[in-house]
Amino acid sequence: MNLVILFGTLAEEPELKETKSGAKFCNFSLNVVGKKRSKDGTYSDETTFIPKITVWGKTAEKLTSEAIIGEPILVEAKITSREYESKHYIDITADKVSFCEKATSNNTPF
Repeated sequence: MNLVILFGTLAEEPELKETKSGAKFCNFSLNVVGKKRSKDGTYSDETTFIPKITVWGKTAEKLTSEAIIGEPILVEAKITSREYESKHYIDITADKVSFCEKATSNNTPF
């Protein structure tokens, strides 16, 4: 099964584009933050991974019309690889994009 789940905040405003055949899509970046685990088992220093993600169709239309930079987003996607002009590329293509609520000081963990 080829499935990756990413949670982060929208890093840039997505722009709706269209292929020559009329298919709508957008590319967007997601700030995914994590912590490094040291050899002794403690966590330190947050790291940020900023993948570029492509989404197609109605999902792309909704994302470009409703998303706000910094908004928390959950992405279900697949990873594919391709070669172009003797270079190897890894692509992340979203199947589902969900808007999430921002955490507030009143939120209690579960």
